[in-house]
Amino acid sequence: MVHDGEQSKTALLQEGDELGTSSRSTLRLIDTELLSLAEKQRKRQKRSGSSGQHDLYIGDIHHQPTIVLLFLGTTILATTFYSYSTGSTLFALSFSVLISMLFVGLSRIRANQIGLRLPDILGIEAPIALGMMGLVLVHVAGRASNSVVELDDATHLIVFIGGLAMLGGLGLLGRNDLGMRIPNALEGVIYLAAIDRVICILVGGEVPLPFATDPFEGAFFTWTLPLFSIEILAVLAVLIFDWVEGKRIQHEMSDHRGSGGRSVWIVMIAMLSFGPADCCLALSAR
Repeated sequence: MVHDGEQSKTALLQEGDELGTSSRSTLRLIDTELLSLAEKQRKRQKRSGSSGQHDLYIGDIHHQPTIVLLFLGTTILATTFYSYSTGSTLFALSFSVLISMLFVGLSRIRANQIGLRLPDILGIEAPIALGMMGLVLVHVAGRASNSVVELDDATHLIVFIGGLAMLGGLGLLGRNDLGMRIPNALEGVIYLAAIDRVICILVGGEVPLPFATDPFEGAFFTWTLPLFSIEILAVLAVLIFDWVEGKRIQHEMSDHRGSGGRSVWIVMIAMLSFGPADCCLALSAR
């Protein structure tokens, strides 16, 4: 009887161990840090894409081009003062574009050498965003200066918007997330150009008025040609933006900025265009 009791006790203990093992095997440890990283990665991919298979761990690590940003910011401030004090807007803009392209190129080369990305400001790399905003400062300062400012000379506008377009295009080179980068670059160019137009009007900077510009009322090389060049850039921006949005819809992705962002895009384009780009917007409305 004692032997039978020991056997039954042993069987009960084995059964208890098996139940304990099976219950323990269903438990899983949850790493809250990994969950936080995964959520950050999901948001980051919508904004700036993925850096590769190790993006979960290194996606938030960026190259901080502190020295480049410092030199670029100092140059922008000095050029802004020069543009305001002398009224040489065309020369100051040309110089700012060249310097910005140089510093942006250096920062991208360095980032590629160490295998890291540059930090973003609204989807645009920080040195490029700083250079683009610097062009706005230089242009506004030149138009607001006490020097003689001619309304019928729009050459400065093509240099200004051309510089914005070149900097925005530079940020697209070598990127594999163009589906998100292209709309950000287009918005950066168009939005800053429209904001610059509004500020110049408010400070009396003598720029073409939105919705009231006749491209044929001035000289061809200093008025008509610059305005038509800007219009061509606006039309291209509308067509490229619509093409990218079509691809996003085709791949069942969400709208880039939603209905509110698309409304702002339409308003900004309308402020820069004297007609053709607005017609393209109306034809491409989805």
